[in-house]
Amino acid sequence: MMKRKIDQLGSYVPISDKEPHSIITEQYRKLRTNIELSNFNQEIKSIALTSTMAMEGKTVTSINLATVYAQSGMKTLLIDMDLRKPKIHILTSGTKLPYPAEFLMSDALKSLMKDLKTKYDRIIIDTPPMTAVTDASIISSLVDGMIIVIASREAKTDVASRVIQDLKDNGANIIGSVMTRVQKREHKYMNYYYYNYKA
Repeated sequence: MMKRKIDQLGSYVPISDKEPHSIITEQYRKLRTNIELSNFNQEIKSIALTSTMAMEGKTVTSINLATVYAQSGMKTLLIDMDLRKPKIHILTSGTKLPYPAEFLMSDALKSLMKDLKTKYDRIIIDTPPMTAVTDASIISSLVDGMIIVIASREAKTDVASRVIQDLKDNGANIIGSVMTRVQKREHKYMNYYYYNYKA
């Protein structure tokens, strides 16, 4: 499915596809590897990504993570479940719904997710930021693991802590976090991703 991602994503070409040997692409591969190795007791087939606020790199991370999974030979599905501000054009969010939360809690969606897990090796889901709506908390009950994307020097510690606690209170399996926009010595600023497993 991801072989057609360039056409389906329109003008956006994932860096992991455009620049497969770049340092950023390597970080996405490390993210994929760490997800697989750190959860050896349980197969993590479905993963949802959220963030503390908008514009932290959540959607970019979702797209590139799905890409490197597909490049590894896994049958991978990328789903846009940001029903209010969708950006992905692989499995899209569809028609705008008046009450997204009701759809996310529906038996129909639960049945769909169960069916998709039998058809795909990995399912990556892009969700809205936690501070915007409750959608990500609801979606966390549908997936095997949640990853929180946090922008370095932008996200507030108290907000991040509250997001983590809110997800835990809803029974989410938080498998790690991705920090974006980390400063590197040889460059002023660049998007730089790494995986941080939380026990």
